[in-house]
Amino acid sequence: MCLFLTTGQYINDDDLQTMDRDDIEHLFKNEYGFTFGDRKRFWNAIKKFQSVNKKNDIIYVETQTHNETPDLYEIIDDEPTDYQLTQHYRPLSVSPLPSSPKRLSSTTVYDHFDDEIETSTVEDSSSENNDDNLRRATTSLPVYDQFAKQLRRRKDENFIFEYPVELPLFSANVQKALEANNIQEEWSTLIKELAQWIGVKAKNPPKKCEYQAIGQTLFKLYPCTGRDGFRPWSYLCKCLTTDLRKDRLKNKKLTTEQNAN
Repeated sequence: MCLFLTTGQYINDDDLQTMDRDDIEHLFKNEYGFTFGDRKRFWNAIKKFQSVNKKNDIIYVETQTHNETPDLYEIIDDEPTDYQLTQHYRPLSVSPLPSSPKRLSSTTVYDHFDDEIETSTVEDSSSENNDDNLRRATTSLPVYDQFAKQLRRRKDENFIFEYPVELPLFSANVQKALEANNIQEEWSTLIKELAQWIGVKAKNPPKKCEYQAIGQTLFKLYPCTGRDGFRPWSYLCKCLTTDLRKDRLKNKKLTTEQNAN
């Protein structure tokens, strides 16, 4: 069994037998956006396939660029019971080429950082691989479910936040607190003003990389908005996500009540 963590870094089955959990537990810190449930499913997948893996399944934690947050693609059953599956993994279709001892495999891969569905080609030079011994798990975790549902509509309608972001004009109290490095006293107001600003700019909920662009831009200008950690703006993004979710639920409830009347 091979665990693909980052580009060029592999952990084989023997490593998994001896390594300490803390060696890769850092992947599930809050700055990566993973929940406790995500972490639990990951380790359950490791435990399950480590002992009975007969098809050389691969678990991917990969990034588009070195500056972006990694995504977790985990191996799961075909009929999950605890969360919604937006796209099952599919085996690579291997077709031998008469003119070359190497074989090319292609599969449809969903990239959470891109609005397109793209087909990638993998060159396979191993004689041990067959039609179903290599699979790419393209399962979306719950945090991406809503984004996947609105993928096509988002492409044409939604405003894209890219780093650096042009920030809104904050209220006098918030601006004063930012400049005085004491934003904790106005934290709830800051989050509320950011949420209102996003609601005006974007028709659909931002993607994870867009939250990161907002948080990173604000942190670069006002370091007091950050926390300790690999991505110090992640706490701000988490608060902003929570506030926007509450607003959406509130608006949805009001709309439902109005339609009922």
